[in-house]
Amino acid sequence: MEKERLGDYEEARVLEDLLQKAQGGDKGSIEIILQYFEEEIIYLAKFIKMPKEDAIQTLKLELIEYIFQKSK
Repeated sequence: MEKERLGDYEEARVLEDLLQKAQGGDKGSIEIILQYFEEEIIYLAKFIKMPKEDAIQTLKLELIEYIFQKSK
């Protein structure tokens, strides 16, 4: 159980580091963040009333905009 908590902490720390790099303009970090949330993005796209690929692109764009908005 404690090892599981440590894993969650490490995952959150890695994600936070990636977020900071992405906010600094690191395109590789942005790609990794998008891949990390890919499953959730595809799931959420089902609830948007537009073609699936358009919904996925819209959600990805919103995530990228959110990342850069948080850097201000």
